[in-house]
This record gives sequence, structure tokens and C-alpha cells, in this order.
Amino acid sequence: MKSMSILLIGEREGDAHMVQQIIDGATWVDPNLQQVVTLQQAFSLLDASHVDIILLMLPFADHGWEEVLEALQSNYSTIPVVVFTGEKDDDIALKALQKGAQDYLFKNRINEEIFQRTLSYAIERHRKSRKIEHLNLVLRTLRAINSLIVSEKDPQRLIQEACKKLVEIRGYDNAWITLTDDGSRIGGHAA
Repeated sequence: MKSMSILLIGEREGDAHMVQQIIDGATWVDPNLQQVVTLQQAFSLLDASHVDIILLMLPFADHGWEEVLEALQSNYSTIPVVVFTGEKDDDIALKALQKGAQDYLFKNRINEEIFQRTLSYAIERHRKSRKIEHLNLVLRTLRAINSLIVSEKDPQRLIQEACKKLVEIRGYDNAWITLTDDGSRIGGHAA
């Protein structure tokens, strides 16, 4: 059975207890639920340990929920977030999705099957989305390098500009390209 580390962010003990009861009966994963109350506690835990998914309980007393979701997205974009709320408010649910949440759960419409499906699908959607983002970045980089190859005639300048593009677009600290001649001798390089 696969393990799943779940971080529950929020202060409502009743909701946390309900989530704990649902995951106690889980047969699809071996869940590990950790609860924190403040955003600062969440950041500390996320920095110190592995988390597969975040459940963000609404309302959130520490900050506005949108601010919390944005902070999670900007600092821990590799971890999917599911919003968990007691209010059946489709506007809030849609807004949460637009702000980057992978899904939402309404407290009064939750059972083990819905919980399992929501978390599993959220993790998979997030993984696929990250892969698409990565591939789009690779394509953007290839397009920029290809444009350089077509326009730049000086080989040394070409590899210098290609290195700059790799650092600029891909976010590398540095890039190194070496040109070799037919005898495998270095004909030029750039960093």
C-alpha cells in the first residue's frame, strides 16, 4: 500500500477530526495526517518534511484564504492543494480553482470514496500540469535556440547567446556548450 503524507492547514478541530476518521478507514493508501493551525507552522513543516498534498480548511483565521493559497502556490508549487470548506459556495470553489487549487471538498458532502477520489485525482492532475509546464518550457527554450541557429552566423557568438538563453529561460545558474570539430577537438566553447 502506498503511503500518502497529508498536511491539513486550519484550526477547526471538528473538521480535522472528521478528516482523521475518513482516512483512518482508508484502504487505498497508508495515510499520514499532520495538522497545523497557522501559515507559518505550515511553512516550517513543509520546509522540514515531505508532503504529498495539502488540505486547506476554510475559513482561515490567520490570513485571508486567497492570500494563504497564493503563498502556498508561490512557495510550494510542487505540492497540490485541495480546499476544504464547510460552506457550499460554488463561487469560492471556482475562485479557489482559478487561484491554483487542484480541487475542493465540501464538508457536508464528503465520504471516504469522494475523499479518496478527490485527493488521488488532485495529485495526478497536479503531476500532469507540472509535466506540461516543464515541456512548454523545454519547447520555449528550443524555439529560442533554433531562432539563434538560424540568425547567428558566428559559431562563437551562437554558443554564447545559446548559453545566455539557457540561463535566462530555463533558470539554470550557468550553461556550458562546447563545439568540437570532426577530430573531436574543441573548436569553441562558452559559459
